[in-house]
Amino acid sequence: MTIVKFDGQPALRKNCRKINGEYYEMNVDCFLVNGRWNRLNNGSIAFDHENKCYAKKSEMTMGIINSDFEEGYFTPNPCKNIYINTEKGIYIALSEDVLPDNYSYDTSENIFRKNGKIEKYVTGHGYGRLNYRAEFQLEDTKALYQKTSLKPTKKEKRFFSRISPYTIGLEFETSSGYIPQHNLYNAGLIAVRDGSLRQDGIEPYEYVTVPITSAQDVPIIKESCRLLNKYCVHNHRASVHVHVGGMSTNPHTVVGLWRLLQMLQDELYSYFPHYKRDGGDIPGKTNSNGQSYCAELPIKIPRYTKNYDSYVSAAYKAIFDYLAGSKTEYERNIYYFQGVNKWNIPSRYHFVNIFNLLFTKSHTVEFRLHENTFNLEKVAKWIYTCVAIVKYADNNTRKCIESSEITLREVLESAYHSKKADDICKYMEFRKDMFSRDDKFHSSVTRTDSNFQFSNPEL
Repeated sequence: MTIVKFDGQPALRKNCRKINGEYYEMNVDCFLVNGRWNRLNNGSIAFDHENKCYAKKSEMTMGIINSDFEEGYFTPNPCKNIYINTEKGIYIALSEDVLPDNYSYDTSENIFRKNGKIEKYVTGHGYGRLNYRAEFQLEDTKALYQKTSLKPTKKEKRFFSRISPYTIGLEFETSSGYIPQHNLYNAGLIAVRDGSLRQDGIEPYEYVTVPITSAQDVPIIKESCRLLNKYCVHNHRASVHVHVGGMSTNPHTVVGLWRLLQMLQDELYSYFPHYKRDGGDIPGKTNSNGQSYCAELPIKIPRYTKNYDSYVSAAYKAIFDYLAGSKTEYERNIYYFQGVNKWNIPSRYHFVNIFNLLFTKSHTVEFRLHENTFNLEKVAKWIYTCVAIVKYADNNTRKCIESSEITLREVLESAYHSKKADDICKYMEFRKDMFSRDDKFHSSVTRTDSNFQFSNPEL
């Protein structure tokens, strides 16, 4: 059956909706918005260039939608929306993708403009006042990341299957530069202040990822490295920290991890710049007490004795007492330390921070040893290594406690297939050789970081 529409044009009745006594063709003259059919000519709806559908104008914003600077409506998305400075003024735009080729981000103006330039050597510029701790922004950033445009590849899904069931969090320190805010939201990153990086009274930024808890989150690693390489600079004063979550916190496992780290300690230090162990003569690598930020584990709990339970009990008490410091038995718990600034907790500052495992809500093991890098392959290989250590302590607790020698190769071969484990071992030996031969190790590593490649890309 054919009818006449509101505009005098014919149409099939089955394709139309009757609104206020007149016919409107569906998905031509009227559109389903929030469960109701709305006439296009009522002026209240428009095409949403973000979600590719029609929506209420009142729920959208108007801005630039293409490289011809045409305006249209779109649902706000902090992960994508940007501000651009044009000859006619400042406008909000759908995303970087709609800009002409000659428009780019200008770090001196904090905005996209024609022939904008990225100045990586600007320090302490780009954001308002930031916190020293990422936890204050964590939930909001996780919610915003749900709107990300990042999607995991098959390789990234495979990566997560290898590190599962553990979770990952990354902290990248910088010496200068800053990443635009919309990029932070899209990449699941939080910018924080870091007093240990302070130079001439100015604090460069540290970038912290939201926890990587599923394959959907793995693109954060690759995108973080891309953005850091594009917008920031690092030097030998900075580090990258890897948090591994999901480890058991029972006394047996904690003692097993501590014993394993004791056995691996000398070997692990050999794969990194010499100053990591004692701070060397490098400014900023020791705290106010002269302690290296990546110092050795301080107490050598004894080797295993035949009475397993008694040994674990005594060893755990020694570890617990050291991590908790001088606090009373009543205070030594997660709730007490919630209000304590991290720089006032000296037991954190070791090459592996186990304080977080027992006394924070995250319950993570923090590996602090790696010199800073924005190189994706280095980051991925170190994540594999950190996860393997935690996994070995979890799955081989008694062996960690009773053994007198365990090597990193044994740990890696226990966690991954032989080809992957061998590749990581060869990479670590390459690092050991490089740092043992090069007196200017920290300078050369920084200079070659972005172009470094050892084997096939991990992600």
